[in-house]
Amino acid sequence: MTASDRVLITLLWLFVACASAEAKCAALFVVLEGKLVSSGGQQEVLVRIYTNRGGEIIEQKGALVENENFNIKVTIDTFVSAAGSNNCSRRPKDVEVILLKSGVPVQTVRLGIGQDFNWDAIRAEWRTRLPIVLSSSKGS
Repeated sequence: MTASDRVLITLLWLFVACASAEAKCAALFVVLEGKLVSSGGQQEVLVRIYTNRGGEIIEQKGALVENENFNIKVTIDTFVSAAGSNNCSRRPKDVEVILLKSGVPVQTVRLGIGQDFNWDAIRAEWRTRLPIVLSSSKGS
C-alpha cells in the first residue's frame, strides 16, 4: 500500500465518519400538489417555507409547464444544533406558494402547516389537503 493509498483511505474514512455524525436528524418533507391555469408565458412556482426557528426561510423553485399539474417536494433539514445532544427541532410552520411569470410574482397563496396539510408519519411528510390552483390570467 502506497502513501497516497493510505491518505485516500484516511480521507474516505473521515468523510464517512463526518457524514454519519451529521445524519442523526431525520429529514422531513413538505409536498405541494396543484394545477396551473395560465395565460401563457414563462412560468414557475416558488415555494417559501417559514420554520419554527424565527426568521428562517427555506426556498425552492419548481419548473412548470402551462396548464399542467405540479408536484413540488421540499426537504426540511430538522438539524438545529449539536450542543451536547442533537437538536432536531426545526419544523415547517407556514408556506407561501408564489406563481412567477417571467420572474415577476403574479399570485401568492399562503398556507398553514396545521390547517392546510396532512401529516404522513410513514413518509415523514406534510402533504397539501387540497390541490392548489394558481392562475396568471387577468381577473383571477
